[in-house]
Amino acid sequence: MTHHDGVYRYGASTVAATAGGEDPPPAGMTEVAADALAYPAAAPQLPLLLEQLFGGVSELSPLSADRGRPAPPPSPAHRALGSVPGLVPGARVTVSVMEHCLLGNLYSLSRSRPSPFLAAGPAWPLPTAQAALLRTARDVASGLQALHAAGAAHGALHPANVLLAASHTEQLGFVARLADAGSATLEDMAADPWGPLSPRGQPWAASLAPEAYARPRAVHTPQADMYAYGMLLYLMATGGELPWRRARPELLRRAAALGELEAPAWPPGQHGHLAPLYAWCVDPDPSRRPTAGQVLEAIAVLAQGL
Repeated sequence: MTHHDGVYRYGASTVAATAGGEDPPPAGMTEVAADALAYPAAAPQLPLLLEQLFGGVSELSPLSADRGRPAPPPSPAHRALGSVPGLVPGARVTVSVMEHCLLGNLYSLSRSRPSPFLAAGPAWPLPTAQAALLRTARDVASGLQALHAAGAAHGALHPANVLLAASHTEQLGFVARLADAGSATLEDMAADPWGPLSPRGQPWAASLAPEAYARPRAVHTPQADMYAYGMLLYLMATGGELPWRRARPELLRRAAALGELEAPAWPPGQHGHLAPLYAWCVDPDPSRRPTAGQVLEAIAVLAQGL
């Protein structure tokens, strides 16, 4: 799920429908794929847009008939909604409006060659690569700031959960969005080092803050988000490399318990100016890590120096 803070914008690619008048548990939610639409963040025309998305609501609600015009035939998405058991006229329908991000995620982009975060000769000089990394880092920090200001943490920040949406106004051609906030991916990984989401063969082990190994719920804190954010900086600066991809999970847990699990040193090369910010984010002591707002301030200063 992307987050709206005045910069992030909503589109629609998935609709979730539930039956009944009360908010049901997540297990009762049915997701229905729909055609992707894009429209402004706080559009007051949302009901009309949802009607366009469903292509008519004649079987579930007299919305179109009330407007004095015939209801259009149901779309596939609307017919799928009508097939949800227990969904009846007048029941509450919960709709999740989500952005359709077509350009992949930060993990695949960082590992691509050429990478936008690494200089590649006259066509993509060093200042351009440095600016690209800072711009993407700013997008992610803005999303975290919005979440944290709302009293929530992302809790599952890793490279595949940073999605890329096309942008015609950015030199890079994309903007970064946060996805899957509240997911249990990292929490489950920390709780069960031998489970299917264990760090063995998974690049996301680097996104786990050390304190999460002793207390898996700690991933759902702003401090753990900022640790994971630091590892995103590392990913972009190294061209897609992340530590501990093949590490044995029990050794990671043991090192964390002994206070010996330290983030890798900042890589030498094209982004040395980010070393202090990275070290701040991955500080072993959660209380010493920066807030997302402090990171945004640091990025603004760094951008002025390019």
